[in-house]
Amino acid sequence: MKVLGIDTATSILGIALRVDGETVEQVLYRQARNHDAMLTPAVRDLLASHSLRVRDLEAVAVSIGPGSFTGLRIGLSFVKGLVFGTNVKVVTVPTLEALARTLRNERRDLLPVECAIVLPGRKGEVFWGKFRLSNDGVEQARQTELVSVEELAALLPASFVIAGEGAEVLDNARRNYFALYSIEASAAVVAEVGEERVRRGEFEDIASLEPFYGKEFLVKDTSGRLPKVLRDASSQFQSKD
Repeated sequence: MKVLGIDTATSILGIALRVDGETVEQVLYRQARNHDAMLTPAVRDLLASHSLRVRDLEAVAVSIGPGSFTGLRIGLSFVKGLVFGTNVKVVTVPTLEALARTLRNERRDLLPVECAIVLPGRKGEVFWGKFRLSNDGVEQARQTELVSVEELAALLPASFVIAGEGAEVLDNARRNYFALYSIEASAAVVAEVGEERVRRGEFEDIASLEPFYGKEFLVKDTSGRLPKVLRDASSQFQSKD
């Protein structure tokens, strides 16, 4: 099985290729606000380096949110264009779940543990979810919410494990109160979770699929940038397949 993982939900653009249960390559780009320009050539080069075409994939796994509104739209628009006209399936991975899995994979010395995965929202707000991490896996113990930094800082107990791009803001609200861990978004984990969902047949209808923003979001005029991402993916890949 070949699964392509794509994560554009945070400041890091990540792509990864998973083949028969193993991650064969992951590429991360730490250039915020440039995902739209980098995504198409990054995926093209990754597939070419493994002598693969889009139609050789069983599925594409994409981080679905919450996260950067623009990043989420770029990622999902690209994926829709990428698989258009093929039999390649699409599976989605909640961003906070993927980050929780990343923390579990990188810090097994902590297990078992409860943690808060936190991502920045807007205007002093953060997205967060509570997870239980163990050797058996990751379980979401509280649904994803959008709350103020002050509200979440007051809610969580002392020494509670926090991680994610919004965790530092939370830690600053109550300095030295939490156990802060640094993790980065991992497209390899998105592909890993995505592969599990492929095996369970949890495919998406791309015609109706939208990002999970975590709040009402009105699409602003972006002068055609986001539709162009979809057009680029469709034209540059499908014409060669």
